[in-house]
Amino acid sequence: MTGRRRDDVAQTLRSTAAKALALNIPAEVWVKHGRQHPLGPDFAGAQDLIPQTLDEATVLSCVNSVPAALLEDALLVGTPDEVIDHVAELRDHGLRHLVLSNVSILQPSLRKGLAATMPFMSILRGLRKL
Repeated sequence: MTGRRRDDVAQTLRSTAAKALALNIPAEVWVKHGRQHPLGPDFAGAQDLIPQTLDEATVLSCVNSVPAALLEDALLVGTPDEVIDHVAELRDHGLRHLVLSNVSILQPSLRKGLAATMPFMSILRGLRKL
């Protein structure tokens, strides 16, 4: 999750769509942030999520308890330089494979969501140099 400036990233982290993404995060990560996963203490992550069983009201009630720090713990979050530095640190600790997805569009501002494509491309270019 990236943006041109840290303020853009913070705005995305506060968005309902980004917080809904947190439902894919395993319960053990929620516990580290002093929260219980809304889908249960044994929730293992995306593989346990059956989206068609959740209605809009349920999802919206779940996202109210999502702290930005939870998303920052589970995702690569920050400006391009911050993300590249974080990946370099992970590489130095043994990371061998990385799967990236640009979830920066998950915010209320379509303009800023689309504009986040350029910082994401900067991350891709920067990672090729690592």
